[in-house]
Amino acid sequence: MLKQILIATALFTATAVATPHAHAGAKDKEKAVEALHGLLTNVLIWMREKTWSEGETGLDRYLAQPSCMGLIADAKKAGMTDADKLVGYYEHHPKAVKLGVNKYEITLADAAWLCGEWDKRLATEPAAIYIRRAAVHQKNNPNEPTTNDAGSYSKGAGEATAKRGAQCIAAIDKLVASGTPDSDKVTLDDGSTVTLAEGKKLCQRQQDWGNAFEARIGEVRAAKRAEIAAKYEALGVKGDRLELFIEYDGVYFRGKKCEIIDDIKKLAKAKYVYQWLENSDYTHTIRKYTFKGNKYKVSEKTYTTEAKAYKGCK
Repeated sequence: MLKQILIATALFTATAVATPHAHAGAKDKEKAVEALHGLLTNVLIWMREKTWSEGETGLDRYLAQPSCMGLIADAKKAGMTDADKLVGYYEHHPKAVKLGVNKYEITLADAAWLCGEWDKRLATEPAAIYIRRAAVHQKNNPNEPTTNDAGSYSKGAGEATAKRGAQCIAAIDKLVASGTPDSDKVTLDDGSTVTLAEGKKLCQRQQDWGNAFEARIGEVRAAKRAEIAAKYEALGVKGDRLELFIEYDGVYFRGKKCEIIDDIKKLAKAKYVYQWLENSDYTHTIRKYTFKGNKYKVSEKTYTTEAKAYKGCK
């Protein structure tokens, strides 16, 4: 990308075929032309590549740039006229005149067409980014989600996918409401194109898939919870104590002298248990759960060393 920008910039020249306005200095004109060339470089690269690999990062950077038509106005104020020539990679311009290999000429007036295409692109790109991601999602997930697919995912993974689909639909609706026909096309990462209407279907499918995936995650979690709960319920564990043991199933609980309790029968009857937490600042926290029936209270204390932490398990 950087190499292409440098090449494109090097090929840009401006030839004044009319005398600059008397009040405009040469430096002002040079500065104005340079600013216009810089933006038109991005326009031409986009027209050649069709998509931006940077996604939102690239879009935010381009949105922060000056107005293309504003730069043309600045160039005119600095002394350029509509008849002045610009030379560069203008092969995509319908009025470009070929001068040589990769060398085309347009007038400053002709540059307005490029600005129009650029402004349209900037308006379309927020929706296009979402559509491209929805297309990739469909390619990677051609089938409806199953519990096997959802087995290793945490709650919220499907919701995140559904949210992206909803954001995509909202972006398309906003664009169409602004006057852009839903028959306008956007280019996908593989070079193919879809209309905004077709893109909306991709986004709807992404949203629906995400919702279905979240439901499968819920089913997996419910089945796993029931499996874990059953072994404790068989020992008479209920209520808050049951929920605690389900939440930390697979995590060590400790008893006196911080010894690990690996017998769930002892765990079910314990009057208190401990958890040993190793903190990022190298301290150690001993958390104590004191039970009264199936209810419990929590207390904890942090120690500066591992040796001192053993004092927390009395």
